[in-house]
Amino acid sequence: MFRGRTVWRKTAYFSLISTTLIMLLPTRWPVNEITPSNLRAIGTMPLVFVFPALGVWWAVKSIWTRIRADKRRLVLPATLSLMLLVLTIETGVVYFGQYVREPELYVQSDGDLADIARWFEHA
Repeated sequence: MFRGRTVWRKTAYFSLISTTLIMLLPTRWPVNEITPSNLRAIGTMPLVFVFPALGVWWAVKSIWTRIRADKRRLVLPATLSLMLLVLTIETGVVYFGQYVREPELYVQSDGDLADIARWFEHA
């Protein structure tokens, strides 16, 4: 928050942190003795994407600075492409190879309720 070079960047960082705290307040104060709900935190959804994006931006910027010093400009795009390819394959293997075959998935995704609804529809 205090490391920004310009006033605009400092203001952006400050508003990002303060907005996060303010948007989490509805989850803290339940209404009519109802337990806190995660649905009330939906206002923080854009912020969930901003913080990782800032981390990725910092990492790419620091790698790019090192690469510019080495004059090897193809290293960053090749590294990022390789990482994307490896992560895509790994995600596909985990999802289609392991997650889909879980026996608990049928109940967790309300497959039993869908079967009951289909039975009532045809009965």
